[in-house]
Amino acid sequence: MVKIRPAKMGDLEDVESIARNTWEGHDYISQEFMSWLEDGHFYVIESGGKVVGTGKITILPGRVGWLEGLRVHPAYQKQGLGRMMHSFLLNKAKDIAEIEVLEFATHMFNKESVSMALKDGFKIVKRFYLCIRKLTSSMDFEDVTITDSDIKWNDYIPCGWKFLRVLPETASYLKHCGKFGLLDDCKFVYPVRKSELAITPLSPTRACFKKLMPAASKISEDKGAESIAYMVPEDMQDTVKYLKSMKFESWVEFKDPDVLVFRKRLRDKN
Repeated sequence: MVKIRPAKMGDLEDVESIARNTWEGHDYISQEFMSWLEDGHFYVIESGGKVVGTGKITILPGRVGWLEGLRVHPAYQKQGLGRMMHSFLLNKAKDIAEIEVLEFATHMFNKESVSMALKDGFKIVKRFYLCIRKLTSSMDFEDVTITDSDIKWNDYIPCGWKFLRVLPETASYLKHCGKFGLLDDCKFVYPVRKSELAITPLSPTRACFKKLMPAASKISEDKGAESIAYMVPEDMQDTVKYLKSMKFESWVEFKDPDVLVFRKRLRDKN
């Protein structure tokens, strides 16, 4: 029998098994298990008494329900379980009064998620280039706090693989998914998840992307990684070209922005 239910403490071992078999063992869901339990809206797929899949709704600023953690253990894939969890989360979100729209991000290579989203009425609202290069010389940086006025992005600001709308409450929320640093005169946010390497300058100028490379290398070194990464919006073509000249690479050779942010409105604004 297959069912979807709220996650509970006893599911940790099965969730760890899913994480070990996802992204070559670099998945983050087992790291997030306790905080997701506390936050709520964390669900699992149970089959034959074993947890074989996960899914999470996280409430972000702007009355956004962010979909994340949609996983199915490789041994149970190709059985429609991912679709089952996706549909469940959509219906569950409709019952959460704080949510007006659903959003999530994925790589264009994740064709199953892209196909499901488009069939369910999601629209692509933002596209980013995932820019990656080998480590440079690293440098320590200062830990800082930030205010709303520090964020110079226009619409969405990346924090790892989460993309937050730039709103008056965004700065205070960012601390839930990242930490803040200062190198030279550039403040930045970086994700705490070990599997997420992309750091984000709060002022997305070409100069800051360059200045922050030693800080990005320091963060990646501390995580045991061999590369650094930036998420760069599609409309910042000059920055993309500059990063290419700095030996950054793309999984798709910069032919297209490869990280897609999806949105689906559930109800009208109050």
